Parts: sequence; C-alpha cells; structure tokens
Amino acid sequence: MIKAIPYGSLCLAYLDPYNLKYLSFSIIKALAALPKIDFVVHFSLMDLNRNIDIELGERDRFSDASPDWKIREKKESISKANLGTWFFNDWTNLIKQLGFKFSEEIPLITNSQSGALYYLVFFSRNEFPDKIWNDIAKGDTLGLFDN
Repeated sequence: MIKAIPYGSLCLAYLDPYNLKYLSFSIIKALAALPKIDFVVHFSLMDLNRNIDIELGERDRFSDASPDWKIREKKESISKANLGTWFFNDWTNLIKQLGFKFSEEIPLITNSQSGALYYLVFFSRNEFPDKIWNDIAKGDTLGLFDN
C-alpha cells in the first residue's frame, strides 16, 4: 500500500480499531515512513480499562499496540490504579519516538452514561495540521464528535 502512494503526497491515516488488539504499532511504524502523514486514531479506553488487569497475566493482546509494554511496566512498578493512564502514555511515547507530536486537544468520547469509550487522538510531524486539529477539537466544535 505504501509503495502505491506517490512520494511527497499529503496523507491522513484514520485508524479505527475495534479494540487495542487491532491498534498495530507496526502498521503505524510502517506508515510513518511516508514523509507527510498525519494520524487520527480511536484509542479504545473501554477496552483498556476493562481488560488491563487480564493483560498483566498470560494474555498479551495489548502488545500489538505497545510492544514490550509489560517489560517497561515491570521496571516502573506501576500501581493497578494508574496502569491505564500509564499504558496510554507508554503508547504515546512510542509514537513520539517516530518523530510525531501529539495534539494538545484529545477529545474523550463517552457513551450516553458518560462512560469513557475512546480518545480521539491526532498526531503529526508538522505544526499546521496540528493547529487545524486543535481548532476543530475544542470548544463549540467538540459536539461534532458526539454520538
């Protein structure tokens, strides 16, 4: 797919995985080879908060999103109460290592009972698309993301 994109094209990758198992860091890393790509990602907080305890054990679904996260978590001895926040920050740090900057505006999308569903995350290498995203994702326009 990447070979089919003309070099230097402006690209926007919209990633909407069903859960964190399908938020593949390797796909993000491969797409990051494109010089002018920005990302919008649904980061599933519902999956994270519901399954983080299980993932600490034998199951390993979250490692596609954040490879070797369990090794980093053990070194830092994160409390279970802070594990979800830590995991999100760990994932963002991996993305930053690819040369991306996260937007200041990260809308939290909730269900009708105000339960956290996902973050709508935007990251890019350039300030201009980040400014556009920040304008769209705050204030009165945040309603665009309501269910």
